[in-house]
Amino acid sequence: NKVVDKFGGSFYTCSVRKDGILIVDVFKNDILSPEDIQQIVLHIHRNYPNRLFPHLINPSPETITTYDGLLYLSGPERTLVTCADAFLLTSFQQRILFNFYNKFQKPKWPTKAFGKEEECIEWLYQVSKEYIIK
Repeated sequence: NKVVDKFGGSFYTCSVRKDGILIVDVFKNDILSPEDIQQIVLHIHRNYPNRLFPHLINPSPETITTYDGLLYLSGPERTLVTCADAFLLTSFQQRILFNFYNKFQKPKWPTKAFGKEEECIEWLYQVSKEYIIK
């Protein structure tokens, strides 16, 4: 699917696809703090102030999020930019953290982890039909 807009910062890139899915590639091979996540959220909101996106979040395998970062992921500021989150997780430690996060800090929007991009896209199409552009 064609990318219609692309923006980012020093450790991430956001790509808006023609179908309305926003891909967030995080290439910080380190700990992702709440401030890092807030930077991404505010950048999305600044570029698209009145739009919710189904997100495909793709952290590099070495990216880990702090507990406070996990809390921020399900916090109220994210309701400004997201309607669903599909995480593309490729490392065992990311999956453990995600399971912990999803069990104890369940977001108010659909959230699920996958091992393949195609699975993420298919699931986002299912759970966020009203946000998908055909």
